[in-house]
Amino acid sequence: MTFLEMLERYRVECGVSGSAITDVTAVTGEHLRLRNWLQAALLDIQSEGGGLWEFLRAESSHTVPIGGSLLNIAEWAAGAVNKWKIDEFRISAYGDGRALSVPLQYVPYDQFRNGIGLSVTPAAKPLYFTVRRGDTAILVSPQADQVYTLYFDYWSVPVGVDDDADVPVLPAQYHMLPVYRAMIDYGYFEAAPEVLARARERHDEMMFKMKVGYLPGPTWGGPLA
Repeated sequence: MTFLEMLERYRVECGVSGSAITDVTAVTGEHLRLRNWLQAALLDIQSEGGGLWEFLRAESSHTVPIGGSLLNIAEWAAGAVNKWKIDEFRISAYGDGRALSVPLQYVPYDQFRNGIGLSVTPAAKPLYFTVRRGDTAILVSPQADQVYTLYFDYWSVPVGVDDDADVPVLPAQYHMLPVYRAMIDYGYFEAAPEVLARARERHDEMMFKMKVGYLPGPTWGGPLA
């Protein structure tokens, strides 16, 4: 569904009177409140589970310049990165494909800063990387002795909807999920228990299914000594 279709469906599901919504940017009054709740619900859903949804995962590459150690990766500079997938950082000679790349070894930031990050080792092919605290910048070591290609995966920040034709990043079968979550806000605001009960039931069932299908599965520790 488009954002316009979702908003109109939301209006109908809540039983809000008035004419059909035909332009999300022109709504006022109660319809404006519905739009704001729906936009907030979509962003909230994407933030659950640490934002590690498969539909928010992306892959890209970056050219590491000669002497490069602090990387100005475009997606990071644009504020699009929520979290790096640190087990998917790879490096290759410039222009070589991912198939010819080798993994970079992740080092925790404090260890990197107080160890290899201070190394005066001559420039060479980067072997290690870290994620700087606070701003998620990527640093590599040693500094690059020539141009390389860095391959990486990351999870993007939540993606909002603003215009009529915008389509949520959620898989199509879950486009009603933010509608149901927004209906909960409407139910509380309007003291409408029948809307609230229906929304909670459908929301919880759909959210459970989406978590099972699109969030990382549980991980288990090693055997006890």
